[in-house]
Amino acid sequence: MHTKKIAIFRASSRQEKRVPMTPTVAKKLMDLGWTIALQSGAGSDSGFLDTDYGGVHIHEDERVVADGASCALCFGPLTPQQYSFLPKTCAVIGLLGSDRAPEHVHSLPAYSLERLPRTSGAQVMDVLTSQSSLYGYWAVLHGTGRLPRVMPMMMTPSGRLNPAHVLVLGAGVAGLQAIATAQRLGAVVSAFDVRESARGAVESLGAKFYHCSEETVREKMRDKTGERMQGRSESSPGEDQGGYGQRVGTDTLLAQQALIGTLLPKTDLVIATAMVPGQEPPILITHSMVQSMPTGSVIMDLATDRLGAPLGSSGNCAISRRGEEIQLYGVTIVGTSYGMSHMAVDASAMYANNLFAFIQYAWDDHIGGINDDLDWVKPLKLSLA
Repeated sequence: MHTKKIAIFRASSRQEKRVPMTPTVAKKLMDLGWTIALQSGAGSDSGFLDTDYGGVHIHEDERVVADGASCALCFGPLTPQQYSFLPKTCAVIGLLGSDRAPEHVHSLPAYSLERLPRTSGAQVMDVLTSQSSLYGYWAVLHGTGRLPRVMPMMMTPSGRLNPAHVLVLGAGVAGLQAIATAQRLGAVVSAFDVRESARGAVESLGAKFYHCSEETVREKMRDKTGERMQGRSESSPGEDQGGYGQRVGTDTLLAQQALIGTLLPKTDLVIATAMVPGQEPPILITHSMVQSMPTGSVIMDLATDRLGAPLGSSGNCAISRRGEEIQLYGVTIVGTSYGMSHMAVDASAMYANNLFAFIQYAWDDHIGGINDDLDWVKPLKLSLA
């Protein structure tokens, strides 16, 4: 029987408040024969004190935490020093940034969980879904707190207060949760997505759906010219085989901006979540479009807060920058950064449950490691340097 030890370090960034191991999940793993070593204070920002981790070995020294580890669990990539302390066979599991992962990440067997296939069977391990659902909820509450008005319609002796108008860009997990949250707060909600397949989910939540796909643009151009437009053929325009949105052509992007531009003059709060895996997010809101928005309106740009993106990175709005709050044209533009750390308790619990499910599925006691031959595991592994 191989030794089974999990190492958990404190987050390398002070902005990261989440921890990949909760006391509840730690107990489940220890019941399965795992030894767990936790760096002192790793869970304190998530509300978990060292004393809450009964049976877990607590150490301050990173060398002791790493010694003999079979797995190291994390949110973002570990530091080069932490990597140097881990055994060469140690599997590092977490949100590693895939193509954006630092070079040292490739020095050990590494499994980047944002690559997990979007299938019903993998939902219990789907870290992007668990974290994004909380992010959409938080974004609406955070944006609402910055609005100089109420969200629901109110009938008062002093007159009627009209409801706020919320526009959600991108109807993925974060976007759908944002729609549901804004609806519960009483706002009038609309949503835009490049994928026609998102219509059903958006409309089921009571929001109005807007869509402008590459296929639609080609059809319009064909109507004008009488000629068939050349371009990629898609069974489901605007999305890849994994169900994620994909980058569109310039004509389509301009058409999308034009459509969104007609909605912004009557929008109080924008929740921007549109991203393309492995690429820069599309600019859906230009400078001039921001200028058309009502004074006091707010843009919460979640697309700035993507894996591996440095501070100052752009998002769906041409003005937004990661980690910055910008006031321009009477509009507040928030480039979010480590936004899920504001929900650290629940985000940590959900993430730890995802990791527990993955370890149960992928760990093979007979080989003493992750089974790379499993279908769901192959896409996750980063190549060794």
